[in-house]
Amino acid sequence: MWQSLADNVTQPIAVFASKGPVKGVELAQLVLRAILLLEDAGLQVLGLTCDGASTNKTMCKTFGISGIQSEFNNSFDNPFDESRKVFVFFDAPHIIKNIRNRLVQNKQLKDSLEKFFGIIRQASGPNDHPSTPTFIQLYRLLSVYSLVKPPKTGNCSLSGDSDYIPYISIGDLKDAMKENSTQIRDAKILTLRHHIDQVIEEGLWDVDDIFRNNDFADAETFECVVYYVAGYLAKCVSKKTSCSACLSGIKNTDNHSNTQAAKLLNLKSRGYLTHPDSNFFMLLKQIEKCFVKHKDSQNVFDDTVDEFFNNNYLVPFPCAIHKEDMVEFIFTSYIAMRMRQYAYMTNHETKSTNKVKKKIAKLVSK
Repeated sequence: MWQSLADNVTQPIAVFASKGPVKGVELAQLVLRAILLLEDAGLQVLGLTCDGASTNKTMCKTFGISGIQSEFNNSFDNPFDESRKVFVFFDAPHIIKNIRNRLVQNKQLKDSLEKFFGIIRQASGPNDHPSTPTFIQLYRLLSVYSLVKPPKTGNCSLSGDSDYIPYISIGDLKDAMKENSTQIRDAKILTLRHHIDQVIEEGLWDVDDIFRNNDFADAETFECVVYYVAGYLAKCVSKKTSCSACLSGIKNTDNHSNTQAAKLLNLKSRGYLTHPDSNFFMLLKQIEKCFVKHKDSQNVFDDTVDEFFNNNYLVPFPCAIHKEDMVEFIFTSYIAMRMRQYAYMTNHETKSTNKVKKKIAKLVSK
């Protein structure tokens, strides 16, 4: 294709069909033939542009083009008029890609580049291949975006007279909902709204930044959480049997309860969550108490089961035929689920400690 330098004119001059890539030497011959035909038609050829394909690089070497500092040459004699030169250019996008590929070959730079491009793609939402203007705009936004809040770890802390973090306690929510006086309750709700507005303005999106002094160990909360988990487990266990007697001992046949323990499930449910049978709930509550005693044991599963049966807890179950198999499955499923959850919590709590240990390990000479 021939393109004018001064005018907006482009003219295709030839198309060649080939099976596979054309050799660089053959490309050089075709380019020389095209230049001669164009010059003979009255069009001057001043430059040659191509991408960075290996065959094009071979063609450029055939013309004597070199980027080596001691042998630098970016032009060759015009075959139609040797008094003029034909300058060779690689297009800018492919030059940038070549620079990127060279940087990617360095592992340290590769990790940083992959992380950077991953952040850009994540910020672009569903468009994981942003255009150049979008990429530049996202880069500018991310460059100036910063949450001004104190770090959770480090060698700095808030001053004693600072009232920076607007937090909300669980007690504030309870007090607002339990207040009988409409006027006082509305005033407390208005205060909570003010705190929430501050939270949004300050960008404190972590739960630990918002809620402080939480008490999740009280008996009412304990029963609500166990009841909620019992409903989930009842749904899972009920898929393993079609026995009507077994199902009656696992799920609440009415699928509704107004007890204190069912408050959380009633708040979360839109009519689709499963309510457990009362005996099933009591069974899991006793298993949970045994698990809490031995959660840090090396044999947590065996110790939990032994603790349960050593205390002679009753295991009420309506189906005598499948009782042994169902109770064994319930024990295994619940304890395994709690072990995974407790391991996740423990790893999350020790995450900051592990970071410090890794930093110290890097300072230790080998």
